Amino acid sequence: MHTLRPLLNAADAVLAQLHNGELFCDEEKTVDKTCQAFDRLERAVGAAKRELDAQALAARDQSSPFLRYRSQILGGYGTAARLRALVLHLYNGGNYPVRLDNLLAGADQTHVQIAMDLIGAYGRLGENDPAFMTLAREIREDWND
Repeated sequence: MHTLRPLLNAADAVLAQLHNGELFCDEEKTVDKTCQAFDRLERAVGAAKRELDAQALAARDQSSPFLRYRSQILGGYGTAARLRALVLHLYNGGNYPVRLDNLLAGADQTHVQIAMDLIGAYGRLGENDPAFMTLAREIREDWND
């Protein structure tokens, strides 16, 4: 984490002022020093929060095969169409039945692994995976057109 060191330094500066009694001093020089320390702390906290949010988003996005394999699923070839059918089936199996034998028989090992990853992720997260829900709705809209 690139923002941890500046955050700790800013927090140390504020703590040092607290411990040496400068934090609540009314002298103009000390007030300016305190304001600068709090400004540094505020900037460092904001940067750390943004970095953590970005890391969390990246980790979540990378953990979803529905996002990771999005381009293959939306591809313009036969196995991609069968992967889309699988996504729709996971989304609403009653309205979108799928034949796994058809999907698996016509797919190479890479696409079989993609299908297995999609099924596994759905088994773990179901409709709690925002990447799955977004992709499924997008496919459904295109499918029904």
